[in-house]
Amino acid sequence: DLVRSRGLGDVYKRQGRSRQVLVAVEDRARRIDARLVTIGSGVHAIRAATVVSLQHPAISGPVYDSKKDPVLAASTRSIDIEHSFARPVVSWIGKHGFVSEPTTAATLYELDPWLRETLEASLPADQQAAPPEDRAASLVRGDAELFRCFVALEDGSFVQLPARTLPDDFDPRQSSWYRRGVREPELHWTRPVSDLAGHSLRLQSVAGIRSKGKLLGVAGCDLRVAALASTLDLDLPGFRKAYLVTKEGKIAASKDLERRVLTNSMDPDADLALPSVDDPKLAIHVAAGDTGGFYEAPGDTLIVYARLLTNPWTYVVELDAS
Repeated sequence: DLVRSRGLGDVYKRQGRSRQVLVAVEDRARRIDARLVTIGSGVHAIRAATVVSLQHPAISGPVYDSKKDPVLAASTRSIDIEHSFARPVVSWIGKHGFVSEPTTAATLYELDPWLRETLEASLPADQQAAPPEDRAASLVRGDAELFRCFVALEDGSFVQLPARTLPDDFDPRQSSWYRRGVREPELHWTRPVSDLAGHSLRLQSVAGIRSKGKLLGVAGCDLRVAALASTLDLDLPGFRKAYLVTKEGKIAASKDLERRVLTNSMDPDADLALPSVDDPKLAIHVAAGDTGGFYEAPGDTLIVYARLLTNPWTYVVELDAS
């Protein structure tokens, strides 16, 4: 009886610790949700500003010469990508040919404050309260979690901040994020894609822009996967790794995801071969939409998971079960 009672005590003690870990994992999942909601609110603001600007063009405001785009400088975060945070650049199909500037160009330039504010809201908390010139320097250094903010309209015109060089034949309406925004007008997050140079991964938050039932375009932003992955680890005994999993059982964010999947592809819209989760049981739980739980997997591994509320992803933590 004594041996049996000690055995049961160990079981109860172990289950109690597992539940404590589950609480910690659920708390971190909600923190991740809160961060994604904050970023998404910036996209909502950009979308609303676009509708207002199209319906009520400003009589006066920032006037930019589209033939004198800002000087681009090399990025500190992405090799071979030049950019400028001085102001956004508006592009349209045939801009460098014989196609004149569309009437929507001036409207898109007016979105500069909302694009900039959304980017600055993704800076570290201590930098968000800094003077404007310091925030601008932080953006140039690449301290923001966001890679860029952008708006594309149905006539093919496009604006993004920071300004970047685009191909002469660039048509944003052919981008996968634009097609997703048209099909799913409510804000949603896409699976990871590579940047233009294929050196980093980003997740895209996009939302369709509509007014009175008419499609006007798509607004969105890109979140650095590395920035999101840096928030996943937990200070728990036996912690091994943490990651986000899509409903298809693919890893959407982890510290080693870039190393595992990136190639020197110049197509930022190409589907990446994302790795699948190692444990089949976890894939089943995720596909079933389980809100959370824990179990022991082979290799003396305790898997604890909690589903996000902002999108159909699951936050997963692996620990040493012993």
